[in-house]
Amino acid sequence: MTTAARKALTILSATVFLVLGYSSGAADSGTDAKGVFIGESAKAAEPKAAEAVEFNRKVVDYARVLGMTSSTDEQKQDVVAGLLTEREKSSHVLLGCLDAKKFTSLDVRLGALKGLKVTRPEGARVSPSLAWSAVLDPAEDVRAAAVDLIKQRKDDQAMGGMVRHLLGAFDEAGNVVNAPVCDAAVQGLKNLGEKRVYEALLYYVLCEMRPTMTELVSFSTRQIDAFTVTQGAAVTLIIPLSFPVQFPELAITRVRTTVSAPAAALRAATGQDFGADADRWKNWIRNR
Repeated sequence: MTTAARKALTILSATVFLVLGYSSGAADSGTDAKGVFIGESAKAAEPKAAEAVEFNRKVVDYARVLGMTSSTDEQKQDVVAGLLTEREKSSHVLLGCLDAKKFTSLDVRLGALKGLKVTRPEGARVSPSLAWSAVLDPAEDVRAAAVDLIKQRKDDQAMGGMVRHLLGAFDEAGNVVNAPVCDAAVQGLKNLGEKRVYEALLYYVLCEMRPTMTELVSFSTRQIDAFTVTQGAAVTLIIPLSFPVQFPELAITRVRTTVSAPAAALRAATGQDFGADADRWKNWIRNR
């Protein structure tokens, strides 16, 4: 077959395909309102997209019902049953409902937290979302509900996220640059009542402290005792030896730290100020 013949056959095959595509009347193909041909995959995707939109709307409505004080116990039970029917998908939508910019309704965000308590989601997205709500949500009721959920879940990663939000409210010199975030984070951490949070902050403070100036106080002499053995023709002698060694005794006169922000955060979170006295900090935390 010549090249020209092959090209003609290709054009003919394409024409037949288009004609059949327009006229076959198959459920998964056809034309849109403007007469543009829609292939099988595009038509098949339309119902799935519509189903996803409908499911998202349904879960948002579920969250609203859970968050409304006027909802009856029967309505809430129906919502819980609906959420558990597709727990994983419902959890994904509920996490999205925590975005205060997209969902301005207080009922939706509160209900989403109540729904998450039921669905018990897992995954990398959960802890950061809860930490965000616990510190950065504009509504105090939502922040308190998020803290309660973190506490119930014993979510260490979310607690760590709250600590990072607190640290972010300070500059490198330890000055507060975002007072609302600082206040919300401090209140949330206090409500958690977890001494491990304070221990973590203290660890970051102490591990970065290091002496930068010392002065010589005196020399301390230490003695190392040893012996040597000398063997003669008929006698073995053991001779004691002493080696005096001098060690310098230094006094630390200044301590430098690069963690002014954690130190300030620790003071803010605890309401205490023991400076660089690690023992007093540890005792206070231990007695919490």
